Amino acid sequence: MFSLFRCRDAKIYPDGEMDEALYKLCSNPAKLPDKVSLWYDAYFDMEADADAMARYLYGRRIETNRDFDDEPDEVYGAWNVDWEFAVPPRHLDLKMAHEGMLLRVGKYRGKLGSWLLMQWDEDEND
Repeated sequence: MFSLFRCRDAKIYPDGEMDEALYKLCSNPAKLPDKVSLWYDAYFDMEADADAMARYLYGRRIETNRDFDDEPDEVYGAWNVDWEFAVPPRHLDLKMAHEGMLLRVGKYRGKLGSWLLMQWDEDEND
């Protein structure tokens, strides 16, 4: 029977924050790209912690942007690091990459400002 509503495949898009983001990015499993991009924006109170995070990412060959905010938000620190990297669009890969980044930000006493799951642009990132 024909349905106007697409049924979400729980094997590909289980319940969870990351899977919801993947479903919003590409709700048709047949059209999932080879890679998607995870982008993070983290803040640190101390320059040494921001440097340590940037060194960790550099060691993994992940390009970073590191910046200092002269007028930081009260909740976040003045040192900012943002980065983006490619991940296969599969539940386990996304979950492991995301949890790994959250743990690493916490290890360096950072606060995650935001994260996004986006299309990976081969031309821009290679």
